Amino acid sequence: MVIPDSVTTVGDGVFVVCARLKSASIGHNVVSLGNLAFYGCTSLTNITIPNSVTNIGGSAFARCTSLNTVTIGSGVTIITGLAFAYCTNLTSVTLGNSAASIGESAFASCLNLTTPTNPDSVTNIGG
Repeated sequence: MVIPDSVTTVGDGVFVVCARLKSASIGHNVVSLGNLAFYGCTSLTNITIPNSVTNIGGSAFARCTSLNTVTIGSGVTIITGLAFAYCTNLTSVTLGNSAASIGESAFASCLNLTTPTNPDSVTNIGG
């Protein structure tokens, strides 16, 4: 699935429980990923969030149980609470250099997460 460059916001819950969604390409003009945007997309295996995105909403990718790799662009400053919670197969997260705030339980129950990066820009990490 391709979100075209003409889109600026991926709204709340727009792809909730799209169990057959295996890949998503986010356009380079998207600035915000809403709450629950991709929640429960159990076949989604990796996601690259472009530099244009500044905010990842609450539970945006929660319960994407096949999600393995996440690359977060340098425009993201806020990763809201529970954003990637219960992504049980998540092994790698690369954060851009602008990430300032990681919300509470953003990576809760990501039991296989072995290679998180924590850039110097992070000033707040929730519980």
